[in-house]
Amino acid sequence: MSVHQLRNMKILLGQVIGTKMRKTAKVRVERLVLDEYVMQYYPKRMTVFAHDAQQQAKEGDIVLVKKLPIPRSKNVKYDMEQIIYSLGNVTDPITGKKCDAFSYWEDSESMEDVINGGDAEGSVDRLSSDGQEKDLIDSKQRQMDGTPV
Repeated sequence: MSVHQLRNMKILLGQVIGTKMRKTAKVRVERLVLDEYVMQYYPKRMTVFAHDAQQQAKEGDIVLVKKLPIPRSKNVKYDMEQIIYSLGNVTDPITGKKCDAFSYWEDSESMEDVINGGDAEGSVDRLSSDGQEKDLIDSKQRQMDGTPV
């Protein structure tokens, strides 16, 4: 590679925001830009389309994208190098249990019940006595933890 080609090569870090196109991922790259008048940094977002040959990326993944020397198409000008952090299906390294941001998944059936919004018997209590809707998922998680509702 010549010096000119190395100078134009860009590697960016971004988050996948869409994978509806075949072998293409929509990636949002965010960088900080200095406003010299206020002397404060502000986030500036850029959306790029990256070629994902194996179709491994899913929404929410943090990926590295590299600018192609020749664009693949009108919109696809980047290639997906690797997935840095895959969102979902995260295993806690200490306990070895599957978890999300704040809680452990005890078993897959109880988590499916929380997502579907019902008990195993199929009873759903959505309205409280004063007519306001309860936070069903929060109450189901409290039931799973063993704390009273």
